[in-house]
Amino acid sequence: MKTNWWPRFKASFHRNFMDFLKIFAAEDEFINKHKRKSSMISEQERYGKDDGKKNAPN
Repeated sequence: MKTNWWPRFKASFHRNFMDFLKIFAAEDEFINKHKRKSSMISEQERYGKDDGKKNAPN
């Protein structure tokens, strides 16, 4: 086995680990960014859209 495997392993591991953390952070940001919007959509589906106008009988 070569004697210089450890520096290459550390560099490769660091690069792969940082890529994993970036992906995880992006997914978390996406989920949190759209959490309020998705809850508003589900409330609109449940209760109907409130555009400020009263539904007057015709």
